Amino acid sequence: MEVEAFLTNDNRLRGIKKEEKRCDNSKSEKSPAIAGLLSSVVPGAGKIYSGRSIDGIQSFITVGAAALQAYLGFRKDGIRSIRGWISSSVGVVFYLGNIYGSVVAARIHNEEKRDALLSKIDGTIISLCLSSRL
Repeated sequence: MEVEAFLTNDNRLRGIKKEEKRCDNSKSEKSPAIAGLLSSVVPGAGKIYSGRSIDGIQSFITVGAAALQAYLGFRKDGIRSIRGWISSSVGVVFYLGNIYGSVVAARIHNEEKRDALLSKIDGTIISLCLSSRL
């Protein structure tokens, strides 16, 4: 009976090691720098890269709408357009917030992946301890 329990526990430990290697070797971690760079080129792209597609689309629409309002204001009234200056100021704030939000989204993605792995390992270790007592 003890030999059977030992072999079962040994197989579970091998499973934990395989899972750790799979998670280490996979491309599941997202680079905050790449997320920020992507969002600086195309607003919202960094959030989509980090797995938050809806947030990315919302960022693209928000920054795009502010840019469109600024363009329309400047086109109509020229450089003295109050609408153009206010819209472009709001757009810059949204644009910078979009870049920062993309960096944070990548960090959150990585934390969630690590937490999920640790939770799985904890559950396996607890079941190993309980089964070894039986």
